Amino acid sequence: YQRRVRASHMHGPSLADRGRCHSSLLFFKKSGAANALSPGEEVEIKRQQVIEIIGRLKLLSQRRLENEVSWYFGPLGLDKQYFKSTASDIIAQHIVQLYAAKVDAHVNNTPLKLRMFNESENSVVFAIQSAANSSPQESVQQSVGFEGVTEKEIEYEIEQNWLHEGYRSPEKPREGVWRIHYYRTNGTIVDTNPTHLNFYFLTKTQLSTNIVDSYDIRQIGDPEFLRLASAGTLQLYQDVITGYQKNHQSGVFVKMVQSESHSRLIIAYRRGTVHSFFSGLTALYQGYQLLCPKKRVEQFANGMTIISLSLVAPASEPVVPTSSPLLPASPSLSYSISPLITTSENNSWKGKAVDTELLNKIVSEISLLFVLPRTSLSILLLPNAGSKKLEKPRKKLSIQEVTYAFVVWKFIYMFLANLSLRKWSTPTSAGESNIHLEKVKERLRQETYTEGRVFSALKRNTEIITELYANFSSKHHSHNLNDLKLKSSTIQFSKSDEEIQQLIKEKCANRLDSDIFSLALLFNQQVVKSNFYKTNKTALAFRLSPSFLSGLYPILPVAVTFLIGSEFRGFHTRFRETGLGQVRIIHSDNYETFSHNASTLFEENYSRALIQHRRAKDIAEGGSMGTILLSLERQDKGQVAFKKYINSLLDLEIDSDDFNHKDDWIFIGPSEKTRGELMEWATLHAKARGHPYWRSFATGKSSRLGGFPEEPFVMATASTRQYVLGIIKKFALKEEECTKVQISGPTHRLGASEITASRDKTLAIVDETGVIYDPKGLNRAELARLISVRAPLSAYDQTMLSPEGFFVDVKDTDKKLPDGTIVYSGRAFAETFHFSKYSTAQFFLPCEGEPNSVNLDNVHQLIDRNTGKCRFQFIIEVVSMFFSDEARVFLEKHGAIFVKDSSSNKGSLISASLEVLVGLALTDEEYTQHMIVASDSRPQFHLDFVSEVRRFVEENARLEFECLWREHQNTGIPIIHLSGLIGNKINELKTSIPSSKLWDNQTLRQVVFKLAIPQSLLNLVGLETLLQRIPETYLKGMFSAYLASRYVYQFGLNAQAFSFYTFIEGLLKN
Repeated sequence: YQRRVRASHMHGPSLADRGRCHSSLLFFKKSGAANALSPGEEVEIKRQQVIEIIGRLKLLSQRRLENEVSWYFGPLGLDKQYFKSTASDIIAQHIVQLYAAKVDAHVNNTPLKLRMFNESENSVVFAIQSAANSSPQESVQQSVGFEGVTEKEIEYEIEQNWLHEGYRSPEKPREGVWRIHYYRTNGTIVDTNPTHLNFYFLTKTQLSTNIVDSYDIRQIGDPEFLRLASAGTLQLYQDVITGYQKNHQSGVFVKMVQSESHSRLIIAYRRGTVHSFFSGLTALYQGYQLLCPKKRVEQFANGMTIISLSLVAPASEPVVPTSSPLLPASPSLSYSISPLITTSENNSWKGKAVDTELLNKIVSEISLLFVLPRTSLSILLLPNAGSKKLEKPRKKLSIQEVTYAFVVWKFIYMFLANLSLRKWSTPTSAGESNIHLEKVKERLRQETYTEGRVFSALKRNTEIITELYANFSSKHHSHNLNDLKLKSSTIQFSKSDEEIQQLIKEKCANRLDSDIFSLALLFNQQVVKSNFYKTNKTALAFRLSPSFLSGLYPILPVAVTFLIGSEFRGFHTRFRETGLGQVRIIHSDNYETFSHNASTLFEENYSRALIQHRRAKDIAEGGSMGTILLSLERQDKGQVAFKKYINSLLDLEIDSDDFNHKDDWIFIGPSEKTRGELMEWATLHAKARGHPYWRSFATGKSSRLGGFPEEPFVMATASTRQYVLGIIKKFALKEEECTKVQISGPTHRLGASEITASRDKTLAIVDETGVIYDPKGLNRAELARLISVRAPLSAYDQTMLSPEGFFVDVKDTDKKLPDGTIVYSGRAFAETFHFSKYSTAQFFLPCEGEPNSVNLDNVHQLIDRNTGKCRFQFIIEVVSMFFSDEARVFLEKHGAIFVKDSSSNKGSLISASLEVLVGLALTDEEYTQHMIVASDSRPQFHLDFVSEVRRFVEENARLEFECLWREHQNTGIPIIHLSGLIGNKINELKTSIPSSKLWDNQTLRQVVFKLAIPQSLLNLVGLETLLQRIPETYLKGMFSAYLASRYVYQFGLNAQAFSFYTFIEGLLKN
């Protein structure tokens, strides 16, 4: 028995199981859902019912029974709502359990350890004792209901298994949506060591699992809540719900209500968008030595959760009721009994409402708590008196300081290795990389600059954290959007950068610690804008000056934004004032993968943004990229993380003082895991936030919001097709006779597009279900059927395969192929099929795959041993970064003609740019009339505009291919290098043209815009109106992109200066 109840919380049985260990103290069978009495019935009637129920057990004399029940109903000080909403048999059960615990303590001469846990299908009760003569924070440590179980652990278990918002995945998740009522008794149960009781009552709601789109409390409230709540309570909750709705339905909304006796905070948020929030709120108010006699969690059918906290500032001394002993006094305890009191108005302790200034501070900190409710650094919220493990005591930090420490912890980890090696590093040219340096960085991340090492330094040096936060606050508090009403008192005492650097030298015991804190100071210096002090936020966002990256990367971005939330960390990087690019969600299957993803997060973000930038050479915007790395414990929270990420970007994008004079804008596009509903949500959310160009904010949205459908227009591979067709023409080939291997199947956007558009002889395709192969060529009609029904390759009719053909499912093991080869693992075979002997063809098109799938370590597997040549004559890279730069160079040296993704796969980016353009050009009314597809009938303008977009995509791809081929023939430079050189040349011109006299030439402007803007848009709105509506920064980008790209495509890399004048004259003449 003792071994069971002393099992640890992490590895032992759940609290529910440990509660059942004390079944010998439970005198009643567990009942069903409580039948709460109606508000009009008297508490006295229920008291008599309880006496009758317990009396039938014949455990106590009548006098003692009546005294015990009367004391429970009266001086103990339970909230009257408890008696209204709890069934008589449950109350009787609680009284007997409490009485049994007191008897047990008296007989065994031990401190009281209350053991109360009841669970039925629809209700749960936890009860735990709380010492009254200690601080609220100390009380948590002393509150023990089950042996070894604290109040904090109970709240962890409740939010994990019943609220489904725990730090970790639920051990024993209960079905349904649950309400919580918590009561702290006013009176005490022990005289010599005054002890209160904390009750948690959990009730399963009758809400439907289907989310209701309503904000009317009468339509979305739980029936039991609506029945018991007073008219005033319903109106208060309705006000909170309405406030949350007006607050763009994101983040957390807090309403304060003050009275003479207590303060009340009503907190609303979206269910499932945060973890550890319930227990975090408890830690927050206890940290300020406040008591919470009552708190509730109410659930609503529209997905909202509302937490109500009643807070009081306690009296300096607890007031213990005078009583006579129920049992003979033991050395450790005596027990209270008082005359009959049938209401709970007689408080046994004194308290008052919380000071308004302090309450404002708590409200502001709730917004930080929502963003990062529980982290590894939360331990710093508690002081440490010193121990063997710590050389000196650790001071308590504020929630602002802990949140700041967590942010710089992640920032330091991601950049420490890079910045420490700055003196070794030299900027690399396009297409090159320092392989040795990258290996050194990786080794340092794995062996020296680990997250754990940075964490250890922060935990040991809380004094430095306090000074660094004060420095950060002094720099950024007064400049930030929607500042909190209460400024930190540390601002006026902040040290200068020089003083902090000196403090770091004095306090840090070694060079690595010094580097760590110096990088935190660098973070303070590089932050340009932040939402740290914004009251309503869902994640933290910091726009950084890119100057700290100087010397580390070949091209400096215009802006780098670092974002971090409870489910993720991420970046957004852009290379021009106006940026356009994807937002990606990165999943990790295990700790090793996550660790690698975390350490290289910025490198990948930068690399992908740079690829987008080079790909964006034909459009008004520069390239950008957003990446969201999900925390290892939050792999199922991709949508939540995306919404918080976007909302935080918008905090910096539109909630600023220079809103009316902005010359920089971010526009986002979809990746495979963010397309569809998430792009539609981003569009509507930008509209709700007041974004002036909400129509353009998110591209890739459905036609019902004015977007371009992928089918039947197939923008994704329209540019890729021009390279395939161009090669076929240059080599005088027939497409029907050309062989091809393709990665990505009929259910994937790019794979389906390529299958639909091509007419070649496809030998093999790989998708998420396996590999289909036929040396005679796959049946195109069958592939078309799979696309039409959105079915994977596993649904391919294998009777249509030749005798040599096969399908290997990823689930297959030890499968024998027609030629006798044994496939031991279908998944491994699919993941490495491009290296297999079956993967040989004229064309190879990877339309899907992980970055650097082919690298310098494995690229030799693509070389034919007999000929020494690459097994693919032409490689058209569709998906980004499938090949490393070293692998590309290696394959070109071995005979392959290689086209990089930055050239071949720019069709979707051009399409997205024109989707942005039409949103900028039209008013809301025009957009609704001409772009929104409300039924099967599309507006004529929508049809015309999308058709023109496709022609723009094909023309730009054809012009670049011809330029690449011509330069390759003239110079012998590999196409992969030419792709980067041409992109750099165009982007350099794009940068210089807006500040030149060319922009001042009104006639040239008119000519360029008439060529760069689709004719259907010009016809609908008119050029003059367009020039008035579209931001000037965007117009300059469009003007310079058209001139730069067309000039380089026509005259090449080494054109003479006079050629540009010839080019301009030609435009003006035409």
